[in-house]
Amino acid sequence: MLKDREAEVRIFHCCQCTSVENVTELTEFAKSVPGFSNLDLNDQVTLLKYGVYEAMFAMLASCMNKDGLLVAYGSGFITREFLKTAIICCGDRPGLVNVTHIERMQERIVRVLQLHLLANHPDDSFLFPKLLQKLADLRQLVTEHAQLIQEIKKTEDTSLHPLLQEIYRDMY
Repeated sequence: MLKDREAEVRIFHCCQCTSVENVTELTEFAKSVPGFSNLDLNDQVTLLKYGVYEAMFAMLASCMNKDGLLVAYGSGFITREFLKTAIICCGDRPGLVNVTHIERMQERIVRVLQLHLLANHPDDSFLFPKLLQKLADLRQLVTEHAQLIQEIKKTEDTSLHPLLQEIYRDMY
């Protein structure tokens, strides 16, 4: 029983380390999105706070999805970049200052993603609507994940990395 518990704690800490690395990478990625660095700093933080786990979950799924849409080879890699950008630059996050500007950015990004999918998957006219539904599903998944993390913090003798604490603070 104690060995199982120790293994669980090690896995939890390993996941935290990986999450911190991914948050850092996604933050750097977001800075490369045209217009992102020009946003109000509070908006940048809010977009990242709410978007990084959705983006990480989407990328995790792509590592396991071998049917081609989001696998990092061929044109799929570009789709992943559009997808991460669409997730991060989302104008309906709570507490944003310049919603209109962010929504315009998101509209352009989503339109380019749609055109990319149409060009690379012309025989699948429902691919884009399916993708939009998956983005909505991701929101729910991340909400449940955040609630689970809050529950773990209450019941277990483990601590979160300060960066992850900041992300989860007042999130949902």
